[in-house]
Amino acid sequence: MTQKPPTGSPGAAATNPAGGGGFTPPADCVAAYGFDPRKTWPFMIMLLVLSIIGVARVALYGFGESWLPTLVLLAFPIVALIMVGQELRMRGPIIIISRSGLLDRRHGPDTVPWDQIAEAEIKKRPFLRGIRIKLTNGERYDLELMLLRAEPMPIMQAIRDHAEAATAHMDPESSRRWW
Repeated sequence: MTQKPPTGSPGAAATNPAGGGGFTPPADCVAAYGFDPRKTWPFMIMLLVLSIIGVARVALYGFGESWLPTLVLLAFPIVALIMVGQELRMRGPIIIISRSGLLDRRHGPDTVPWDQIAEAEIKKRPFLRGIRIKLTNGERYDLELMLLRAEPMPIMQAIRDHAEAATAHMDPESSRRWW
């Protein structure tokens, strides 16, 4: 019996892609992070319950009494359910950290090269957690981590290490700070 490294760890990227199969990470992959079912299913169930409450409210009182509760309990959860469902259909890792750059498959197939990253910061808001990356051309690139099997600090450290190494034209392991 072979023991696989835990999903989302740096060594697990090529042998055990996070989030299932269907997408193979690049050969120079350092870490890969996919959806966490322990986070996604409760979120989807919550949206479904809100939608059911909204349908029940419309069935009991109709649209005529007030449109705001109907909008909040029916329209918003259904739209969010569709949006999250589309993301969950993606197979394999969602965020891929490789030697050539950073890839968030939700933003498209293009990898952001490390030398294009000017700065990165952790964004924590209620019910939303992620990393905002500012590119050298002024664009912003947001990594939403709420439903992923990932924590902001390890990803942030990898981004900083690789971006520093790219600007210094060094290997990220040799440029690692020990403070």
